[in-house]
Amino acid sequence: MTQLSALPDYTGPGRLWHVPGGQPDAPPFLLTHGTFSNAAILQPIAQFLVDQGRQVFISEWRGRHGRPPNVTYHDLA
Repeated sequence: MTQLSALPDYTGPGRLWHVPGGQPDAPPFLLTHGTFSNAAILQPIAQFLVDQGRQVFISEWRGRHGRPPNVTYHDLA
């Protein structure tokens, strides 16, 4: 499984992961999971995109991994 690294300076709700690899100047992909899942579900497609040279980030939504669930959609924007 792909190793994810959390971006330490991200201050938004949830967690923002970076998938190592890809070309630094490639346009990034931002992937988000659906209801009742987390970032792990996106790791196979993230690895595929990294193997194609893309930069990939995964947004892990509020309420996952101990993050507070009381974040508004305004906060997310």
